[in-house]
Amino acid sequence: MGQTGALVSGSFAVQYFERVTWEESDLDIFVKGGAGADAFGKYLMETEDYEFHTAKGQDVYDNNNPAAPDILKVETYLRSDYLNSSVNTNQLIHTTNTPAQTILRGFYTTVVVNIISWNKAISIFPLPSVVHHKTYLLKAINARFAEQLAKYSNRGWRTQPVLWPEEATSSHPIQATRRVGDKFSWTITFNTSDIQASNVPDTVLNHLCFGLQEVRPQAPGEVAFYHIQASLFISIVFKYEYTYIAAVNSSYDFFVSFVAPKIQALSRVELLRLGFQDPRQLDDTQSYTLKGEFEFPPSWTFYDDEIAAWYSTWQQQLRSNDLKELSWEI
Repeated sequence: MGQTGALVSGSFAVQYFERVTWEESDLDIFVKGGAGADAFGKYLMETEDYEFHTAKGQDVYDNNNPAAPDILKVETYLRSDYLNSSVNTNQLIHTTNTPAQTILRGFYTTVVVNIISWNKAISIFPLPSVVHHKTYLLKAINARFAEQLAKYSNRGWRTQPVLWPEEATSSHPIQATRRVGDKFSWTITFNTSDIQASNVPDTVLNHLCFGLQEVRPQAPGEVAFYHIQASLFISIVFKYEYTYIAAVNSSYDFFVSFVAPKIQALSRVELLRLGFQDPRQLDDTQSYTLKGEFEFPPSWTFYDDEIAAWYSTWQQQLRSNDLKELSWEI
């Protein structure tokens, strides 16, 4: 998993945090489409003795699912368990961009939004999911999602459309702005002493930002639900992909308000340093990438190692500004 950037989610991750086993469930593995996904499929067949069964396109997902464009295809691998007279099923989900974005945007209810990487497991909504056994809607209910909700009702979870007004507090995981692995998450770190480490630093997964927006009923018979916003943020001075919240007040979005001005300047410096006299080819409308093809020279500088420090500084500034606003109100 570490070498391909694959992530596990779905019912398997729920079982991990619950310490239970559901015999009928499969294993959902999310990996970015391309060489990494192909290598993982090969690993399942050659090392884990799975057999390739079927492959389906993104139409396997509901047309109303906003994550459908995030999915290239879904491959099913099977392995017979003769001891228990059962069949183990792995779903290898090839994603368009970073797998975490697909996980954040793709599920229908909060209990299923969890991430297992090569070195840790992260529950995004542990207070309602694990402590209270309550789950909130992330999609408008239709026949397909209703069937899935019934499955988790039978497993012991109560479904509530959104937080009731009296339940909303600063300590509840349902917040307008979040990031993976923040103080509202529950993170369990694995012992990886005998495992080859991933080339991707932990700070990448831990600084994927997302937001929750309440979608209110528009017609009789509808109920409210939350929409998770996690747009892709890429830059020529970032080696890895991140996610940001595109639809909230920009002053409360880490990447828009704090990171973007920095990488815009750093990108122009890199281009000028390498002899680009006219850096206007920098496409600011596409997350600070370049128009056309571009091959990074060995001397190119990436700034992913600054993300954690930048985030800490941004948080300090937010707290300082909040205190200033409070002092004016007093």
